Amino acid sequence: VPGLRLSVVYFNIRVNDVITTLGPLDIIRNCEAGLSSFCDLLVLDAGTGNLLQVNDQFINLASYKTSGVDIIAAYQAPLGAGSINFRGAATYVRNFTITTPSTPPVVVETAGMNGTINPFSIPHWKANATIGYSTDRFSVNLQGRYVGPGRLDNALLEYATPTSQPDISPQDNHVPAYVVFNIGGTFNVLDQERGQIFWNIDNIFNRDPLLVPNLSSGIQTNGSLYDVLGRYYRVGVRFKF
Repeated sequence: VPGLRLSVVYFNIRVNDVITTLGPLDIIRNCEAGLSSFCDLLVLDAGTGNLLQVNDQFINLASYKTSGVDIIAAYQAPLGAGSINFRGAATYVRNFTITTPSTPPVVVETAGMNGTINPFSIPHWKANATIGYSTDRFSVNLQGRYVGPGRLDNALLEYATPTSQPDISPQDNHVPAYVVFNIGGTFNVLDQERGQIFWNIDNIFNRDPLLVPNLSSGIQTNGSLYDVLGRYYRVGVRFKF
């Protein structure tokens, strides 16, 4: 198809001897599982035994492994006095598996987690698409940003087993998909873009961020995935000399 560019890349990455933080909740879980090296990171009240603090310090993880697919598509074609263009990029993360050294090793799967319980949490799907129209005088673009559905925590038990009751229901552990739209444009007041007025409206439908647990902030959402500012406007002028 004339004007179409398409790229599909499969990635499979393994990194050994990773030094990073693991997250307070996984430190507590590993201690409860009997791994004493993680219990050393808990600060307890000497009198009551209550948990006072979790030292989420850098530790040596055995490895992490991730795999998935990156997809990029672009299209441009003439239309009237200008051209229409489209660009889209999407990433599918099949797995992001962390292995922590212990006996036996602790394996944590963070792909499909949309919260901030683990610093490696990442949704399975993320995508960004822009469609626009431009001429020598002006341009306008509409952008959509998508975050796929996921779970609050992959480690929580959703269904009863012969030996355990569920930690959470599937409905309460589910995080829905999230989409925000932005619109913007430019108007050239001087030739060759030497003087230009630009404008943007981000989150044009004023979409609220999704509520997910955040152990490191008082804002109970994931600011790296969801818009925390709401609708906002920007107008400016730029010149080239």
